[in-house]
Amino acid sequence: MEKALGRHLLLECYDCAIEPLNQVVFMEQMMRQAASLLEVNMIDSHFHHFAPYGVSGVIIIEESHLTLHTWPEYQYAAIDFFTCGPTADPQIAINYLQEVLNAERVRESWIPRGALSILPNPPLSLERNTQITRHRGERQVWFTDRDENVAISLRHKGDLLFQKQSDLQLVEVYDTFEFGKMLSLDSVIMCTEKDEPGYHEMLVHVPVQSFPNPLRRVLIIGGGDGGTARELIRYGQVEQIILVEIDPVVIEAVKNHI
Repeated sequence: MEKALGRHLLLECYDCAIEPLNQVVFMEQMMRQAASLLEVNMIDSHFHHFAPYGVSGVIIIEESHLTLHTWPEYQYAAIDFFTCGPTADPQIAINYLQEVLNAERVRESWIPRGALSILPNPPLSLERNTQITRHRGERQVWFTDRDENVAISLRHKGDLLFQKQSDLQLVEVYDTFEFGKMLSLDSVIMCTEKDEPGYHEMLVHVPVQSFPNPLRRVLIIGGGDGGTARELIRYGQVEQIILVEIDPVVIEAVKNHI
């Protein structure tokens, strides 16, 4: 390989296991482990999940960066290592990624970056900026609920509190920084601790207080998050609440985490 400032590995992973490719927490932890195997110095990481499919992420390192993008529907992941200076044997990280992704085929392409034969020799002498402050190890892991017109992204703490595939849907609970615990179904935000009270208060109190007679028995269809039932319990005249939820995994997730 031509002598250069750095080297850029383009890694293509084909026929991977589908489920990990769509899990932002798993992908972020995998890439951080790959960076650890390369023995590089991590500074920041930013990872996003995009509904309904796919994860994008970058790890900023002192030696440059590592990036990832996945296409679960094609069982494919594209991974880049751009490093300068000495690092550990990259083949160790490549083997690790292939094993974790359960990739049937892997293609590697190496590109020299910054050919020394073209760059100034000797290099320019630049004044160092001693005011730079480095923040090491900050994690940026994001959940994105997106359709063709709107995208909503919430930063969370990087670890799933709950994840289970029921017979009907994927049920997940994340701990977000701004909105607290968040329930999502099939990668669509259902409710968060911060905003659900206003939603459920309007859903219950306006119709109940507008009803001509005191309510005695109430049927809730859906409502596995429990917010509607919670607000109804505030009325002493309510004698019975029947809640019908199609997916018991939703109730399990909410009871244990929200």
